[in-house]
Amino acid sequence: MRVCCHCLTMRDLIEGFTVNGYATTREARVGRLYPGYKADLVIYEKDLYDVAPEELSKDNPRVLATWVGGRPILPI
Repeated sequence: MRVCCHCLTMRDLIEGFTVNGYATTREARVGRLYPGYKADLVIYEKDLYDVAPEELSKDNPRVLATWVGGRPILPI
């Protein structure tokens, strides 16, 4: 018997935390790198699209920098 499996793509995951992040903040102008939008930024050591799903973890890929509210909180 096969159980229904819902698979998310990396694009789905990224959009869930960025473009669709307004669902948790209740602000409409978030999640995109557009003038006037609030956008936090994370820089990873590798392209997220190049990481196999089974290799994703809290340490892979490694975070190099994090910016929140226009300020760095985790430097490179």
